[in-house]
Amino acid sequence: MSDKTYEMFWDCEYCGSSKLLGVTHRHCPGCGAAQDAQKRYFPSDEEKVAVEDHEFTGADWSCTACETPNSNKAEFCTNCGCGKDGAQTVDLKNEEEPKPAHQERQPQKSGLPIIPIVVGVVAIIAALLAVFFFWTEEKGVTVDSHSWSRSIDIERYQTVKEGDWQSNVPLKAYKKSCFEKKHSTKQVPDGETCSTKKKDNGDGSFREVEECKTKYKDVPVMKMYCNYSIDKWAKYKTLTEEKNDLKPFWPTTSIKPCSLVKLGCEKEGKKSERYLLNLIDSEGGKHECAFPQKEWKGINVGTQKKMQFRVVDGGIDCGSWND
Repeated sequence: MSDKTYEMFWDCEYCGSSKLLGVTHRHCPGCGAAQDAQKRYFPSDEEKVAVEDHEFTGADWSCTACETPNSNKAEFCTNCGCGKDGAQTVDLKNEEEPKPAHQERQPQKSGLPIIPIVVGVVAIIAALLAVFFFWTEEKGVTVDSHSWSRSIDIERYQTVKEGDWQSNVPLKAYKKSCFEKKHSTKQVPDGETCSTKKKDNGDGSFREVEECKTKYKDVPVMKMYCNYSIDKWAKYKTLTEEKNDLKPFWPTTSIKPCSLVKLGCEKEGKKSERYLLNLIDSEGGKHECAFPQKEWKGINVGTQKKMQFRVVDGGIDCGSWND
């Protein structure tokens, strides 16, 4: 083997002899008891004993009769003479990960663990939200009036300044100014972190091997970013009409259509509309609820209803109108 090989230690459970050598002491030199492979352990760095000219033939096998560990080359148990057939190899030991030397043990903090506290806080917040939205009381309301609003966005074909990655710049863009800009990051190798590990050979010896893991660092991925101008339809203004009656109408746009699209041309864009019932509750409070136009128009002033109100903030539950 190319790695340096050392003796495992074991302690005799019969006479108390300790730090016996895994390869050299197959039996306890104090009382003659056979070695127990389950009692093997790694020595400290200061107590390591090298095995000279060690020939590794495989992990020991455990005798099915007396559980004595035997060399993989042996066909019969050196303790009781039982044959090797059907025997299993001994379990390998794993080195415990040492704690970093620079970390000092912190005194245990008194009080509750952090996880139950966080869970408790989340539960309290959830309970408060449930109270806010679901704790309601019933009040009578009367329809006081109707109100409505209608809006039309006016779009103008105009020059707009925008920016995007070079691969996404529209073909019709002009006055482009491009420069390198951080687009993302990627991880690249940045050396290695190496440590020496003890590996149980299973025959009373262990070897020290160096294990290295690649370190990575984030580096920016640069791409070309462009600022540019482009002629396009864009929202220019919004026209709105609103009143307290039952006769909604759309704003007058007074747009002259363009036969050819050019800078300065205008057109109608997105339309929006809202229809409200203005309500007064039994305590004199004023509220608004939105309805579809057809339903809104069919509800008369003076109509009375029982509706739900949130106890915490007094807000009306408009969905309870149809309950």
